[in-house]
Amino acid sequence: MSQQQTRQERSVKMVIVLITLLMLAAVQLNAEPAYPVLNQFEQAQPENVESEQQQMWQLIVEISDNFFNLYRSTNLITPKQLFTSRCKQFAQPSATAAALNAEAVSYEADRGLTVNGVYTDSATSDGDEGTAYVELAWDLLGNGQRENRDRARLLREQAELAMLNHEQRTWALNSRCVAQNISQAELGNYAALLQMHNQLLTPAEWLERRAYLSGLALFDELLDAQSQLAVTNTELQKIQADPELDRYLTIRAQLPLVDLDIQKIIESIRLDPGPDYERQLRRQALQFGNDADRALKLRLYLRQEISTANQGAGLVAGVRVSVPIGPTGRTALPERVTEINQQIDHQQWKRVARTLSAYDEVSEQINRVTRQHYRLLRAAERLRQILAARNQQPWNIRLATAATRLHNTLLAAENLIIAKRTLYERLNRVIRESQLQQPEQFLTALELPSLDYRARVGQRLLYIWSDHFNRQDNQTLTDLIQAKGMNQVIVSAGQKTDRVKLEAFIGHANDVGIQVELTFGDNQWIFPENHDKAANRTIAAAALSGHLHLDVEPQALPGYQQNREDYERHYLQMIRNITGQLKGQHLTVAVPLHWRKQTYAELAPLVDELYVMAYQQKSSNQVVRRLQPLLAVVPKAKLRILASAGDFPSEWDMEQHFIAVSAQTGINRFGVHALGSLLTMAANKE
Repeated sequence: MSQQQTRQERSVKMVIVLITLLMLAAVQLNAEPAYPVLNQFEQAQPENVESEQQQMWQLIVEISDNFFNLYRSTNLITPKQLFTSRCKQFAQPSATAAALNAEAVSYEADRGLTVNGVYTDSATSDGDEGTAYVELAWDLLGNGQRENRDRARLLREQAELAMLNHEQRTWALNSRCVAQNISQAELGNYAALLQMHNQLLTPAEWLERRAYLSGLALFDELLDAQSQLAVTNTELQKIQADPELDRYLTIRAQLPLVDLDIQKIIESIRLDPGPDYERQLRRQALQFGNDADRALKLRLYLRQEISTANQGAGLVAGVRVSVPIGPTGRTALPERVTEINQQIDHQQWKRVARTLSAYDEVSEQINRVTRQHYRLLRAAERLRQILAARNQQPWNIRLATAATRLHNTLLAAENLIIAKRTLYERLNRVIRESQLQQPEQFLTALELPSLDYRARVGQRLLYIWSDHFNRQDNQTLTDLIQAKGMNQVIVSAGQKTDRVKLEAFIGHANDVGIQVELTFGDNQWIFPENHDKAANRTIAAAALSGHLHLDVEPQALPGYQQNREDYERHYLQMIRNITGQLKGQHLTVAVPLHWRKQTYAELAPLVDELYVMAYQQKSSNQVVRRLQPLLAVVPKAKLRILASAGDFPSEWDMEQHFIAVSAQTGINRFGVHALGSLLTMAANKE
């Protein structure tokens, strides 16, 4: 426990004790509180200390339930959706490229043909008024067809470069949209946590204020509560002030922990054809620009000379050549090519260096998220413990501890969201610096345990028979189930089970994320004359729960060995009759290890799951060996292995058994039979 947590718990405990003394005095003197009440306690003043305790406990339990339900109802966001999103406002094509291409078309259409006309005024005393000619000229090199072609090619290359630059700029701008999506991804959960925290801190701050102004607490304790409440309110106000965020507040989603395959990214950068393509475009543009600056000119012309005196007029064909003398000022191609190569290589080096630098921050943040996730797990587990023990400890200790632990849990959950948001922002920076398309190919998922994690392999369910179910209250049962890391139970729905309690338990279990299967059955149901009875009983149970477990065991009947095939055939027909009358309910069945393979093959398509009763087996290897006929004809996803807690000296041995079976078969769903044996195992340990 950290010093801060210790101080917080000690502070709250002291305040609660002091409140008790104050309220007792107030009741005796019929006095009013010394400070105006700022929350629900103001609206309904308790007649005694006990009612105030009950109000606070009720609030803590309500917020705790809302917190756990929030995480049970939350869906994981697909990172691909975040990192491949595109901004609509940046989806426009490059206007620069379009303009350059349009200019190229104009140059391509210009063949260098011109019509020229000249009139020379040379009037003399002889009466001559001058000369004139009309000329059709064709410039082939400079200022003509060849130069226009080269300039068109230059413009085409410049347009390609403009498109390439536009794509790079658009990619960088899209990363801003990704960043915005990241900030909104868990906004619904974050706002919900802040609201829960505000619900807790508002009365806590009032209690601290009352204790301080009554001279029963120190000012720094009030400041601590006020600061926490102020931060929470500020965050809520920022979210509520932006109307654009309203549509995200009802979305329950969370970001999974992911990493990037940095080695694959660096390799992809080095193999990226983009820089070489840019290098080629710039070289060609340089060459075409150099070719376009032609100093040599060649003109062919056809001239019709016209004399105003109608003398000497005629058609003349000719060639005009212009060759410059001295330097032409053309580009030094080798040096410019070297410059381009150096620039591209330097850009690639910076691209790799910046990507690696950005990834260093990702690695650090992954560690922070992992540590914060386990802080949340610890805080949530400690909250569960105090809630489960609320009827066993003195009220002042329990209430103070519960308030502190709930506060720590909410704070850990909020900080985890902030840490994951920062992680995704840093992932986004790596992707932006890498300039690689399809970033989803580099994402790798990292597994972290959920809030229901109990250090046990796979999934668990627990059998609860009527005697133990009737003796334990529903809250104790759900606390025990959650403490064992189970999210599914099979409860007997027989005549001995308290029906009213069962209905209440199903509702309560569903509220806390525990799935309830109702089990029932009679071995005599396999016979054809009892098939309708079996179906009717199943339909009746379906009215209570949509998850049903049929416990009918023909192998337990006296005549099974002599009539094995007939009994198993009757069993299959019974199942067909039942499933034909069900309407979407989830049906599971219990099966032994020694039925015929054909029976398993025909049974598997009829039901949702087969629960294999692997009881009284000497070792995990024996279980694995006997499972082979089932594994040959039944998908692993439809198999759950059951073990009896009474077959093992401790839970450790049972868990090792499950781990070994899972490692050899790939099956990760197990069941424990039954609550009574599990409690006996725990009692023997003590």
